[in-house]
Amino acid sequence: NNTSKSDEDDDPRIRVVVRARPLAPREIAKNERNVCDADPDSKTLTVFEPKVKVDLTKYTETSEFVFDDVFGGYCSDDRVYDKTVSPLVRSVLCGGNATCFAYGQTGSGKTYTMAPLPTRAAKELLSGFSEFNRVFEEGKKREKND
Repeated sequence: NNTSKSDEDDDPRIRVVVRARPLAPREIAKNERNVCDADPDSKTLTVFEPKVKVDLTKYTETSEFVFDDVFGGYCSDDRVYDKTVSPLVRSVLCGGNATCFAYGQTGSGKTYTMAPLPTRAAKELLSGFSEFNRVFEEGKKREKND
């Protein structure tokens, strides 16, 4: 793969990313265990699923999944935005189309992850459109004066 890191970040293709939310205070109070482990470096999410054998022996089944990006529960909203939404905003400002959505089970962290992102994206889009309009109007004035 000869693609540099910045090329990947600017590529508007479909990307699948996951953010593991941290345990909620009520889960911590009940001594519940996190059911997954996010490894941003290898872009893998390991899921731990408690199981019981026929003889009632308890064990944990482990499954590993690879994604385009993986964020741990304590990853900042800024980091998530910069790696996921910001490239979409840049694509829209260059005339492209973009969609960003969250999918998951109830309580899996969709709102935790997505809530801060639309407001920031709207501000960035409006700022970009405003800058475009300013440059466009300046160009019209220059043409008029020439």
